Amino acid sequence: QRSNTALLSLLSIWIVVVIILPRLAGSVGQYLYTLPNKSTTDFVINQQLQKMGDLHNPDDHYFNQFKAATLHKYGVRQIEDLPFNYKGYLAIHGEKLQAVLFDRFAAAQFNILFRQNALTEGLLLYNPYTSVQRLSMALSNTDLHNHLNFVTQAEVYRFTMVQQLNRLQMHQLTYADDTNRNKDPEAAKRVRVNAKLWQQIPNFEPQPLPVATTYQQALKYIMAILAWLALGVLALIYFTNKLNREKR
Repeated sequence: QRSNTALLSLLSIWIVVVIILPRLAGSVGQYLYTLPNKSTTDFVINQQLQKMGDLHNPDDHYFNQFKAATLHKYGVRQIEDLPFNYKGYLAIHGEKLQAVLFDRFAAAQFNILFRQNALTEGLLLYNPYTSVQRLSMALSNTDLHNHLNFVTQAEVYRFTMVQQLNRLQMHQLTYADDTNRNKDPEAAKRVRVNAKLWQQIPNFEPQPLPVATTYQQALKYIMAILAWLALGVLALIYFTNKLNREKR
């Protein structure tokens, strides 16, 4: 009945919908599905790495069985007699073990993030702002699904590049030079990587999710927005008719 009252009501609704509800949902999600902090995660990972052993130390006792199996496979008694640089061979093996460890922790963290995200999306039917926000993120490839896609490709690129360097160490460097690189200046020169190597490594060019997948994710947001628009139109028609009847 009064414009001031209507303005105050709309402003109150806007504050609740845009500011309070999204933050409340995020806080509830973080409380129910708590993500371990970085310090805790780093501490646990370092513990696991210590149990795994030093992949850059050929004499690490954690890899004694691996060393023995390698010597037996190639029919030699000591790693100096292998037809390749054992340090590089060990690095390839160790990198695979580390990648499995890192992937396991990453998967656990993303699982928690997706649970938090699902709880927030539960407000879609009650909050048009969340629907518009999530639709914008999905179409601009900045939502959680696209973030996971990017991180996964980045890890594959990192792993491939590191293993390429490890294979170079295995086949192009001798074990003697690799061991004496910090003691013998000549050995240090021989193990130095040529700059041309980096030109052979392709640039990181991440690919976004397929368009069909993106629109499949965005469909629920579009449906929620259309439902809110339809509700708004119906409300507008109802109150317009009611106002016209009162004027008569």
